[in-house]
Amino acid sequence: LLFLLQSFLWQILRGIAYCHSHRVLHRDLKPQNLLIEKRTNTLKLADFGLARAFGIPIRTFTQEVAYLCDNDLAAVVPTLEPAGIDLLSKMLHWEPGKRIHAREALQHEYLKDLGVVP
Repeated sequence: LLFLLQSFLWQILRGIAYCHSHRVLHRDLKPQNLLIEKRTNTLKLADFGLARAFGIPIRTFTQEVAYLCDNDLAAVVPTLEPAGIDLLSKMLHWEPGKRIHAREALQHEYLKDLGVVP
């Protein structure tokens, strides 16, 4: 199960990195917008209705409510190994400019056994 979850995270990050390399922001990543092929466990990003190109002015916030608090991630996800906690904390940093980029996340130790990013 852990390998499958890591694989899904890796595929999501690959999709995000692809979008960003084409200067597209998805802006609505959530479980309902992920398509999973059950037979192969292949994951695809879906619903680009809120997507925008880099540089096109957008409101800072959408209608979605985001709440981030200073949680101890190890307490929230007690079975996650330290490398996973590290990656998660870098992905959830409250300052967008300090968050790990998708390409960097793909190189993180937590995902090291899942493949090489071209």
